[in-house]
Amino acid sequence: MARLKLIKKDEEKAGREEELGGQMSFLEHLDELRTRLIRSMAFVLSVAYVFLVVSGYIYSLLARSINYALAKSQQQKKATIAGLNGQHCTVPHNSVH
Repeated sequence: MARLKLIKKDEEKAGREEELGGQMSFLEHLDELRTRLIRSMAFVLSVAYVFLVVSGYIYSLLARSINYALAKSQQQKKATIAGLNGQHCTVPHNSVH
């Protein structure tokens, strides 16, 4: 007889869920939140790991362009720029102390 009551309660619960239109209980919301937080953390950690692996390549790519610009500026001697207060001379950054 107890088994019939359990089946009857399950049937009532299923009928109630249909009436509610698929609404979730508070604990089901917490379970969904936990699942989404775990997935988000896993995604963030995996992306951080990938960036850690390729960080050397990214750094060398940025450093290459900076070193090129620094080397090019060291090759130039002086440049004269016409300003509002007359002519101004620029010097390479390595000659400034």
